[in-house]
Amino acid sequence: MTDLPEWSAWTGDTIYALREALDLSRRELAEAVGVSERSLYRWENGLVAPRPVGLRAIREYASTRLHEPDARAAFIAYVAESSR
Repeated sequence: MTDLPEWSAWTGDTIYALREALDLSRRELAEAVGVSERSLYRWENGLVAPRPVGLRAIREYASTRLHEPDARAAFIAYVAESSR
């Protein structure tokens, strides 16, 4: 998936956009990537930055789930809009 943002560009907003595009609760995404719901909350709200292993897990999950055209389009559009 070459059009996903680079790891270094993944912010709390990017993680939130992924969750929204996939219509997942915070708990569902946290369980899917193997982190606590609290950690995901803190990442999304910019309280802490995810460690590289957390970013890798999220990006790998995104790569497998964003094959659905509507979810992918929503995610890419959100990321493009928020980077302006």
